[in-house]
Amino acid sequence: MITDVKAEILRSLVNASTPEKRAFDKKLIDTEKRIVGVKTAVADGIVGASLKGNYGDPEKLISLLPDDVYETVLIKCGIISGLPVGDEKRKELIDAVLPSIDNWANCDFFVARSKYMRKNHPFWFEYAKGLISSQHDFTVRFAIVSLMSYFLGDDYIDETLGIAANVRGDDYYVGMAVSWLFATALAKNYDKAVRYLETGGIKSAFVHNTAIKKASESLRISPERKTYLKTLKRV
Repeated sequence: MITDVKAEILRSLVNASTPEKRAFDKKLIDTEKRIVGVKTAVADGIVGASLKGNYGDPEKLISLLPDDVYETVLIKCGIISGLPVGDEKRKELIDAVLPSIDNWANCDFFVARSKYMRKNHPFWFEYAKGLISSQHDFTVRFAIVSLMSYFLGDDYIDETLGIAANVRGDDYYVGMAVSWLFATALAKNYDKAVRYLETGGIKSAFVHNTAIKKASESLRISPERKTYLKTLKRV
């Protein structure tokens, strides 16, 4: 029965795949995982069906599905985010799946589905902070994108910016996430975020300059501010 469920889901993914989508994803996503090539809506549909119990116990399904297929990791992340469990239990499930994430798309999909963080800010803020010291790059990216997505409000922005400014920027995907966070912060609370650029408070020059570039492409930042930001580039 267990094997049948796993095979059924994999078969559903293959049946919904197209060569064009597979080629597109392989070009866009740097991963060692097998890419089947389906739209995200297909994975979301399987997540929804699993949370309704269509594939048996959804928590058991998380451990059943393989880690070496890009789309099954999407499904795992979606199930974890949608399960009606407490924060501690969800944290355990997240801890178990994060080491298997090796690409930005799985990581950012997971964060986008993690809206439960809004319901208990103190718990999830501490959790995200704890992940920053991980040696696994995509665990750090998960933390940074979570801080950007859920912790740039007035209660957390000061600490969030302070944490992000000191994150190591040696990994490309971590550095890009921190840049993204600062660009978003510039759009949400310009005065607080720009201080880090004016004072050289961001540890990584790559992050500093990429944040300015991203902010310069934002529709939420005025042309006057974009012009000023460009004067703050490091050389």
